[in-house]
Amino acid sequence: MQNGNTIDPRNHFKSYEEFNAFMEEIDTKLKNKNIPIVARQLQGAGEVARTLKTSIYMVPRSLAKPNDFRNFSLSAHVILWFDKRYGDRLKMDLSFGKTVVLINGDFYKVKLPFFWGDPQCVFDPTLKDYTNMHDPRCNVASLIEGLTTNLAHKIDGLGQFHILNRVVKAINLGQFMKNYIEVFFIEEAKGDLIQSVDLLFQHKPLCGLSKWESLQFAEKVIKSFLKYKKEPFPKTHNLSELINLLERYNVKNLDFIDINHIQCEPNVRYNTELVKFSEAVKAHWESIDLGLIILQQF
Repeated sequence: MQNGNTIDPRNHFKSYEEFNAFMEEIDTKLKNKNIPIVARQLQGAGEVARTLKTSIYMVPRSLAKPNDFRNFSLSAHVILWFDKRYGDRLKMDLSFGKTVVLINGDFYKVKLPFFWGDPQCVFDPTLKDYTNMHDPRCNVASLIEGLTTNLAHKIDGLGQFHILNRVVKAINLGQFMKNYIEVFFIEEAKGDLIQSVDLLFQHKPLCGLSKWESLQFAEKVIKSFLKYKKEPFPKTHNLSELINLLERYNVKNLDFIDINHIQCEPNVRYNTELVKFSEAVKAHWESIDLGLIILQQF
């Protein structure tokens, strides 16, 4: 999408029909480039700007005027066209990762935004979202899905410490993964970790499959390290075998990881009731700890 300081006086189309035919061509071009629907509005705005040699802005839809295809009105028409064509499929999950916390005996999902630098994480039971207030702090309580102010005010200091500890670890892991996202398997590992959470919070939790995704994450992080070091590794789901290959690289603190919480047999994918909810959460937490140890020593 182009930016410009001058207002384009040209009315690029004589009618909405002409504009619509043009947008159909733009959309076809995006499809041919394999642009996913969630990114099509933004990429499409850029394609329109390049094709018409003008500027397209993210403006309120209300600026679209009938048969007016100049500057801001044109921009609004472009945005509206994708809205009408794809609707809710344009909505993008902007969370960088996900994790789970324990509150008053129940597990809650946490959606993690990406932070540059080292965010100051706090627990404010008012659930205020500091990011909307241009505040450098991160209110972890506001990231917890379904948490009410009533319950948040009842969480004691130890409970807040547990929540902050789990969320800060997950945020730090997300930062490391962002830094190494181009390294072998890291993008795929990120997807496995997110799935390990989402599978637990479906209408019917798939605990076995969730634990399997945590194992997949752990495997991919180890294998990415080994491949980065040009160390051959077997095609195996055995974490002990893979971790033994790390010994020659003096990877520290692996003794703090209990891989028994992560390790599982492939059949848990098909009989998810073999794994309890709490066991799947432990696998998720332990895989985060393992990921942090390895990614910090790349």
